[in-house]
Amino acid sequence: REVLKHAGVDVLVNNAGCMMPGNATEGNLDDFDRQMYLNLLGPMRLTRLLTPKMVDKGRGTIINIGSLGAIEPMSGLNAVYAASKHGLRGWSLSIYESLRETHVKVMLINAAFLNPPASGKAADASSQASIKPSDVAETCLLPFRVSAECVPAEATLRLAVRPSA
Repeated sequence: REVLKHAGVDVLVNNAGCMMPGNATEGNLDDFDRQMYLNLLGPMRLTRLLTPKMVDKGRGTIINIGSLGAIEPMSGLNAVYAASKHGLRGWSLSIYESLRETHVKVMLINAAFLNPPASGKAADASSQASIKPSDVAETCLLPFRVSAECVPAEATLRLAVRPSA
């Protein structure tokens, strides 16, 4: 807490997230709350806590790891997850706009599903064509590789080839 209070941080990566089943007719309402907190409110709170020092220093980078589910509808029991990632996208693009004059870069990365899945379970045959974690890691470096005048505000990582059904 003392480091945060006095020095702050230069880089914040909001990468935590979870996907629990839920839609308009199914799902545990407490799980809805947990998912919204972890996927949306947690990043909002961390950003609010850490950004003022970045602004004071005149530099910093905030990277929010979103999902393709923020831009495309998700079927089945993934509606709550999609809603949380829509919220994160709105938050990220809005704080980019409000911080752009402060030299604090804000980037949102919307990635297709990763292999291995975030759950740590073995990937099944339907998820073999997936974005690699190293693809996301490389994209996270983009704000540091471009000039100070350039902000890659949003990047979307899609599969090169559609997975076979």
